[in-house]
Parts: sequence; structure tokens; C-alpha cells
Amino acid sequence: MDHLDSILLTHLDADHAYGLRRLLPWIRVGCIETHEAHWKSDRGRELRQWLQDHFPETELATQGCFQSGRVAWFRSQTDHESGNQLMAGWMMPLTENRVYLSVGDGDQSQERQYWKTFSPAIAPYRERIWKISHHGSRYSSDPQVLAQMEPTAVWISVGRKNPYRHPSNDTLRRLEVLKVRVQRTDVAGDLSENISQPSRLRILEKWLRR
Repeated sequence: MDHLDSILLTHLDADHAYGLRRLLPWIRVGCIETHEAHWKSDRGRELRQWLQDHFPETELATQGCFQSGRVAWFRSQTDHESGNQLMAGWMMPLTENRVYLSVGDGDQSQERQYWKTFSPAIAPYRERIWKISHHGSRYSSDPQVLAQMEPTAVWISVGRKNPYRHPSNDTLRRLEVLKVRVQRTDVAGDLSENISQPSRLRILEKWLRR
């Protein structure tokens, strides 16, 4: 693969956005989308300038360029570290029966908003892959949302021996109750699912280890 149509940045924390500095020299990207408030932040202005200096052909957008599923933005209703107060959530159909679901580093309040927004669209899909929010931190994985969502598979994106001790034991206990298949990047490495599209693109959860 030498080209991506678009990239969605859920927020601009280094472990979610700064991998672009390694990715773009090898893969052409048509456009990069994030919220206007993120582009206007200190991190956003720095990243935008770097992208414009090195990859002027890549479009920088606030909406509309990311076509791989539905996107909505959610503000935290709790006292939160600044970078995570505004988070993108998205759902991406993989096949007629399977869908991928994520709300980045969202906390439980953002997960509740996500489920309220997307649950009608998610309902027809029998197979639901839920990428656990915020690397499985204790502030994520609202028990009621998990129970209502009924994921058939759970992914945890987490660095091996990370200093935050993610995922938390509280989150893992909540997942045990669901009796659902859990896959972790610190154990299994990269996680991927085939997308039913002519181009045979794949959704790939790949995170730089701290």
C-alpha cells in the first residue's frame, strides 16, 4: 500500500497523531481530518505547519474528507485533561454484518454520548468490534454502554509495559463479565480486519510504542 485516501485524527495526543511524521514519508495521504478546535490548538498549529511544509499536496480538513464511515464529535462532561475534552467517535461498516466502533480516548461520558448517537445505526450489525476507549484506562468502558452495545469482539490498543499500566484491572473485569473475545496489541501485535470493498483496503490499528 502506497496511498491512503484519508486519515481521521480523533485528537492530537502524540500517540495518536505524531505517527504521521513516520507514515507520510512512505505513504501518500489524500487528506487529514480533525476538528477545527484541534487544528487551532498549539499542537494543531505545529502539526499543520509541519504538514504544509513537507506535504503540501495533502489536504487538511475539518469535515467531509474522511469517507470511511460515520463521524461525530463528543465533549467530555467530566473534569478532563485538555487534549481529551473533545473526541471523535466513528463507526465503520466492514461487511453487511460486521462493524468497527471507536471513540478514541473517550471517557465514560463520551462513550454514553457515542452510544446515544450511533446506536440506531449500529443495531442492524450482528458482529460488533469495539475498540476500547483510552487504551482501557479506568476512566473508560462504561458498564451500561458495554452491556447495551453487546460487542462480539473487543480490541485494546496498548503499548507493551506502558507507564500508565493500561489496561486497568477495572476495565478487564468489566470485559470478563461480557464473556467476549478480547485482543490486545501488547499481546498480539497489530490487529486488522478485512473490509468488503473492491480495493481490499484494510482497517489497521497500529500504534507506536512509547
